[in-house]
Amino acid sequence: MYKASVKQWNPFCGCNFKCVYCTTSFQAQVKRYSNAINPKTGKRNCPKCSSWTPHNHPERLDEYLPITKKGEFIFVCSNGDISFCPTPYLKQILKRIDEKPDRTFLLQSKNPITFNRIKSIPDNLILGTTIETNRDALAKKVSKAPKVSKRFEDFLKVKHHMKMITIEPVLEFDINTMLEWCMKVKPVMIWMGYDSKKKLEGEPTLTLLRELRRRLNSLRFNVILKTVRQK
Repeated sequence: MYKASVKQWNPFCGCNFKCVYCTTSFQAQVKRYSNAINPKTGKRNCPKCSSWTPHNHPERLDEYLPITKKGEFIFVCSNGDISFCPTPYLKQILKRIDEKPDRTFLLQSKNPITFNRIKSIPDNLILGTTIETNRDALAKKVSKAPKVSKRFEDFLKVKHHMKMITIEPVLEFDINTMLEWCMKVKPVMIWMGYDSKKKLEGEPTLTLLRELRRRLNSLRFNVILKTVRQK
């Protein structure tokens, strides 16, 4: 999902937000893997992963986690949304992160109020959320996640020095509002791009997307483009 990610570490998997763009991308990839037969056991890898049911994988807590360089991170629970993770188990994940101060980690959720469960946020952890648009009605058509306006408000209240915003898959937006939201959140990086599967209606023009990027860059934000194409 992110070229800066050196590892996708999934001690927790699954999500109930039912985002239409995830069905054709992440969920499809995970389903292919989960339905495959493990040659060592002769069994399918994980039926819960295949159905995207939120569940723990405690056997992955002790997986090898590579050292990250500047600008890199380990994407934690990339195959799901951490807001569905039980708090006691989330604490175990955070404990492992805290034990690796020479690595940088990313924890992302479309329900950023869930970050309030973290009483002491590790210094080496980036907290991220997805803001596809500033228009609630448009976002509602593609996801059952909280309204984007609420995501912004909840994320803004999170006190942490490393935040990330993903404007992907981008939908039509009001440029001044998007700029205002970014200026208030002050993310260390912003990822931006279209739906890679070309499945979504209501995407902005490439001209508008480039203008948003230009203006964000002029404000000295670190903007990384993902999928871009002529509309």
